[in-house]
Amino acid sequence: MKERQAVLIVEDNWVNREILKKILKETYEVFEAENGGVAWEILSEKRSEVSAVLLDIVMPIMNGYELLAKIQEAHMEDMPVIVTTGATDREAEQKALEAGAWDFVTKPYNARVLLSRLRNAIARSEVSAYEKIQYVSEHDELTGLYNRGKMFAETRKMIDKHPDMRFVFIRLDIDHFALFNTSFGEKEGDKLLKYLAQCIEEETSGQPLCTYGRMNADVFCVCSCIGADKEALERQINRIQDKLAAFRRDYRLEISVGVCIIENPSLSIEDSYFRA
Repeated sequence: MKERQAVLIVEDNWVNREILKKILKETYEVFEAENGGVAWEILSEKRSEVSAVLLDIVMPIMNGYELLAKIQEAHMEDMPVIVTTGATDREAEQKALEAGAWDFVTKPYNARVLLSRLRNAIARSEVSAYEKIQYVSEHDELTGLYNRGKMFAETRKMIDKHPDMRFVFIRLDIDHFALFNTSFGEKEGDKLLKYLAQCIEEETSGQPLCTYGRMNADVFCVCSCIGADKEALERQINRIQDKLAAFRRDYRLEISVGVCIIENPSLSIEDSYFRA
């Protein structure tokens, strides 16, 4: 049996907390906090257990806006927060939403409206969490480019969809990258990798049929449709080299490039990579 989702009620008024508990108890587990300070302690300890927060704005110790700020600072913006307040003016609503609230309900509570908005907010957060997991599984954490598995999969789809077009698979890596890391440190090395990823994105952004990603360490790959224009490919690679050289004027940076022209569309992407 699926465990019930939990909602954190943050409200300094005891009567209002009891009303909210009565509305929620048939559907949700309930945590309670009489101010933002207590709520923050609960979120810090039970973040994975809390599915949503019903948050009053005017409270002692730590008010609702201050709690919203802490939630944003802690990168918990995927936590659905619905502000509950007696204020009915648009300015208060706008301020709450700008502070990171997902939705806004006024007192006295309309049980059906509150439950509907709570259910919708939790559903949105679940979709967002799934999309985030999906993104992480398909993209390189440092550069944001496709990782090896996703890049190969998207390349396979692209070639299969356009069997009559001529594609080229390109492998690039930074010469003596390990030495650069040793000389300037890993932080600077990471900056260099992100910079090269940006250069690759800039050079391929105008191409409708193109995939690219980071394979590992300093190895990047691009697959694009070249037709018969090999000179355009050479110019593109030279531009990437020129941009890379501009990263540091006090250190010579160069790339090594391998190219595999895909004559047989049925050739596996893995083989194209190794040939490149």
